Amino acid sequence: MKPSVDRSNRRGAPWGALVLVLLLWGCDGSSRPTSTPTSSSGPEALLPGGDLSQQKPHYRIRGGIPPAPVLSPQEELQTFKLPTGYHIQLVAAEPLVDKPVALTFDPEGRIYVVEMCNYMRDLSGSGELEPGCRISLLEDSRGGGQPDRKTVVLDGLVLPRAVALAGPGVLVAEPPQLWYCRPGRPKQLVLNDFGSRTANPEHIANGLSWNLDNWYYNANWPGRLRFREGRWERQLFASRGQWGITHDDIGRLFFNTSTAMLLCDWAPSQYFGRNPYLQAPAGMNAAPVDSRVAPGRVNPGVNRGYTEDLDEQGKLQRATAACGPCIFFGDRLPEEARGNAFVCEPAGNLVARYALSENGLEIKGRSLRHQGRDFLTSTDERFRPVNLYTAPDGTLYLVDFYHGVIEHKSYLSAYVTDQIKQRNLDQGGAYGRIWRVYHDSARPGPQPRLARASSSELVGYLSHPNGWWRDTAQRLLVERHDPATLPLLESLVLRGKAPLARVHALWALQGMDRLSDELAATASQDRDPRVRLAALQAAAPGPQIQRAARQRAQDPDARVRLQVMLLETTPWEPVGRNILRDSMALPVFRHAALNRMFGHEFGLLRTALNVPDFRRAEGRTELLEELAECISRARDPQRLQQLLQLASRSDANVQEALLRGMVRAVSPDPKARVSPRPLRLPSPPDGLQALLSRPAAHPLATALSWPGKPGEAEGQQLSSDQLKLFQQGQVFFERVCAVCHQPSGLGQPGTAPRLVDSPWAVGPPERLIRIALDGFRGPTKEGGKDSGMDMPSLAALNDQELAAVLTYVRHAWGHESSAVEPELVQAVRAQTRQHRGRQWTREELIRP
Repeated sequence: MKPSVDRSNRRGAPWGALVLVLLLWGCDGSSRPTSTPTSSSGPEALLPGGDLSQQKPHYRIRGGIPPAPVLSPQEELQTFKLPTGYHIQLVAAEPLVDKPVALTFDPEGRIYVVEMCNYMRDLSGSGELEPGCRISLLEDSRGGGQPDRKTVVLDGLVLPRAVALAGPGVLVAEPPQLWYCRPGRPKQLVLNDFGSRTANPEHIANGLSWNLDNWYYNANWPGRLRFREGRWERQLFASRGQWGITHDDIGRLFFNTSTAMLLCDWAPSQYFGRNPYLQAPAGMNAAPVDSRVAPGRVNPGVNRGYTEDLDEQGKLQRATAACGPCIFFGDRLPEEARGNAFVCEPAGNLVARYALSENGLEIKGRSLRHQGRDFLTSTDERFRPVNLYTAPDGTLYLVDFYHGVIEHKSYLSAYVTDQIKQRNLDQGGAYGRIWRVYHDSARPGPQPRLARASSSELVGYLSHPNGWWRDTAQRLLVERHDPATLPLLESLVLRGKAPLARVHALWALQGMDRLSDELAATASQDRDPRVRLAALQAAAPGPQIQRAARQRAQDPDARVRLQVMLLETTPWEPVGRNILRDSMALPVFRHAALNRMFGHEFGLLRTALNVPDFRRAEGRTELLEELAECISRARDPQRLQQLLQLASRSDANVQEALLRGMVRAVSPDPKARVSPRPLRLPSPPDGLQALLSRPAAHPLATALSWPGKPGEAEGQQLSSDQLKLFQQGQVFFERVCAVCHQPSGLGQPGTAPRLVDSPWAVGPPERLIRIALDGFRGPTKEGGKDSGMDMPSLAALNDQELAAVLTYVRHAWGHESSAVEPELVQAVRAQTRQHRGRQWTREELIRP
């Protein structure tokens, strides 16, 4: 299972690699050609993944490729290289653990481990979907500082991905199930759509990472979870990363993909997802570092090792399996390590380290290497670091999958299959290790006893120098909901010495629904910007926080100003307008405004055109372009007409900016297989002729459409009865379907494909009816990409209801396909009765 290893052979496919599986995280996967080459080592053998004779490496490894025998933990220990003063120590190994991929610490410092025992036991992946994996609890029964006892908590699992602590129980991700397990009780099903179960496990949900705002965040899944009053709440959230997710001291999310070592959000991304027509908002999925790596050994055993991914010496040059990021906030490494990002790259047998810095909102990282190598390297080819954690003892813990094969069978190239066979990497048993990285400057800290700590003691631990203690204490305080802690927490907010303690106290009160309007308003004026930011983010709407937020419009900290601009508690005029005016040159502020003002773009447009201070502001031209692009992407005929009329009455510079934005909205996506439909107007555009004198307007001559335009075929028009169907379908779609497909019809990656311009939506109505009746199981092919999808059946709807929602889909967002009549639904329902209860596949639907 390889952490997302290179996927560059599948340029149009989503990042992959099995996200986890652990390595799944990405697997270095190239797509698997159909030819059957012969191995260069020995007799002819059938190999997957293309023609071996065509996959010839360009490297020249002096002395040949070293063998890769299974090493004992003591032997593997001798293969590590670390900077001076740093050391690595074994915590647990086989038989105590078997193929570990993730872990978490309970309040007593015990370790819950996810063991993915069935991953790639051989090159055919035999037994992968058998229930042979587990969650185990490791304990130190003798007090020697090292686990010596193992208890299986949950057995018989299929490729589990993550584990987390919540209340009195354990949350376990076994996609598509998410389980909640409490001692002495049957496991409870929390979700049955937490990813999917597939023999090709790309983009599988994982994470379960608790954050300061009391939500659990995930990679590869568009949702977050919260445990409140003994119940689980779910909320839609932008899908982030591929394998592993973490946060920093103030709650910003960090994640990665197989080929991107580190990504992050500069601000909470829920504020940047309101406008579906703004593509790639600034500060979201930002890459603070490049993806170059510096291993300590040759790395020929990567899936595309025959390409430029390896240098001429056979060493990996850039990430192909990045996973398991960790922002370290422990207290037992040198102070300069606090806040560093540590990232796994199992294909390169290394862990990279980055020092992060901030310039306003922007986060940048600098690679920290020693002797030309990344932070932690190994000469053992089976060393597979896949996850990293700040530990209760203040050190850095590392999960070592310790397995020869990390690429999933779905993506094995002929080249890497041959490499595996040459060095017997597919041979090996039940191995796996957990390591501790420590430093000469400090001994590992004491074992925690937070489960038995009093509530007042937990409040005190919010000031602990180790972030693991602060996070765990806050979570326990919220779960206990002890009224006696309220005055202690309020006092800590007002008088606590440590800024981060004040931050945690605010979020603890928020999690208990006891953060008052008055206290939040007071904290928003704190001397430390991190506390001001937390107060604004945690506060519920109230008159005092509204007044306090207005006072922060000129805050010296850019993070605080941006948060004020994003808040619903503050009116846009004049607070948000003034913040935007002063920071318009920064894309993140413009994009925050485009999200904050979604649905009110013309109000913002008039402000940009008519307010004197805006007309002189740097970044105004870019704002006008982005506004025009978002309005045009929405394809609302009346608003398009309004935009053209406004442009025709504007000066030359404004015209050029608005036209550039409109043209971008209709420019073909180079990755898409079809060109975008013309922008449909309700009548001939009065101002178009005047605009056509501008070169920027020329592409619009063919991109615009209207009734009666010469040489253009008329679309399907709805009758009065069909219009009623459309209106009925709109109500149902917005109530049910929009949760996944979004009101814009643009869908969500990994959850639901886009409906706008989708051949599945606007193609033959019989095919769409079949999908609605029995559901669909992916993958699909949308825009040249694989889009995993698992749509449930809507067969419970009657013929009239189903016809209504499908008519809406085929006529919303500028579509002009035929309506769907109830009689046609009835006929298809009868024709496909034998298929009932089984989802359709793409191949079945496109079969003649």
